[in-house]
Amino acid sequence: IAFRVMTLGLPAQAITDALAANVACSNLKEEDVLFVVSSSGRTKDALNGARTAKQAGAKIFPFTSYARNPLADLSDLSFVAVANEAYSYRESMTARLTHLMMGDYLIELMAERMGAQAFRRFDAIVDVIEKNREALPAEEGSETPEADR
Repeated sequence: IAFRVMTLGLPAQAITDALAANVACSNLKEEDVLFVVSSSGRTKDALNGARTAKQAGAKIFPFTSYARNPLADLSDLSFVAVANEAYSYRESMTARLTHLMMGDYLIELMAERMGAQAFRRFDAIVDVIEKNREALPAEEGSETPEADR
């Protein structure tokens, strides 16, 4: 989600370290949004970050698998993906994929709202991605996959 937000030309970070996330959350402002992913909505680190961001004035938009949970109680808008597997003790792959799709859809809505500016950014990003896709010359003696020949 952070990568897709950056393709719109907006600042975004994806921080997985709990302490670093809380420090970043404390620096958020009223015009900022915290997207936080927690299937249960009860994860200590996710809740600490959300509380810190809320105190800083940021909006909280969690992606969870349950409509009613402590994280949803802190949120301004919740994205809930319910899957049967979410009720087991394991993380739900279906819920994870649904969260990803919801994030993608959210980016599309943001792009639509931004209008032509977003599409100019997308075009510029395509150029950046294409430059990174260029194959490096194969080392002598190494095998090149058939698809790359």
